[in-house]
Amino acid sequence: MSQPPSLPPTVTPSGPPTGLLDRCGRPQHRPVPPDLQTFRPPPTPASRSPRSPRRGFSLGHESVGPCHGLSPPVREALLAAGWRPGRRVDVSETIARLALSGYAIHENFVSFIEEFWGLEIRPVLAAGPNFVNDEPYRVGPDRGVRYLDEALLLEDVFGENHNPVGWWLSSSHVFMGASGSVRAYLDGLVWELGETPFEALEFAVRPTRPLVCAWSSPGRRPWPKRS
Repeated sequence: MSQPPSLPPTVTPSGPPTGLLDRCGRPQHRPVPPDLQTFRPPPTPASRSPRSPRRGFSLGHESVGPCHGLSPPVREALLAAGWRPGRRVDVSETIARLALSGYAIHENFVSFIEEFWGLEIRPVLAAGPNFVNDEPYRVGPDRGVRYLDEALLLEDVFGENHNPVGWWLSSSHVFMGASGSVRAYLDGLVWELGETPFEALEFAVRPTRPLVCAWSSPGRRPWPKRS
């Protein structure tokens, strides 16, 4: 005798919004009365396959939810700049221009830019361990067509393609490598910002570790000085 199909797990619905936001900037909801809390959604039709999760970057042991493992102060700075969890901007025209100019576009770069395009994130820590951090982190790759030569230099030095992210300290040009590593280029200097775009974002807004000069052109003195 065949067994009846198992029911999907119960879920608890949210009540009406309170008008407040939680720590990640998502709307909070009023509690639902106990007699209305439990319901069972209809079974998913067998013909419908579940969507594949969107690919992203791993932040190791940190949470990789809608807040990307960023610290509360950096999340507050993002919210002040206009970011919200799930934010998406149509960047197709700029991506097409970058590709036409010679960039090899990376999927994870596109995902990051779609969420953070156009934001100017003010620093929450104005002084890093070995530098003054008094400029915003600007996300906007639209002018990257002018800096393809810098991206090609980074490819020669670090062995991976780079896409333009925006600007940071002293109007340095920020690039993301195919691996997810983020670097800033300024007048023959290359600074390491982070191994993922979110680690780099955290560092650019709230630098709690020293700024590292990963490369300098021949005859150019590294800054900050390498230890």
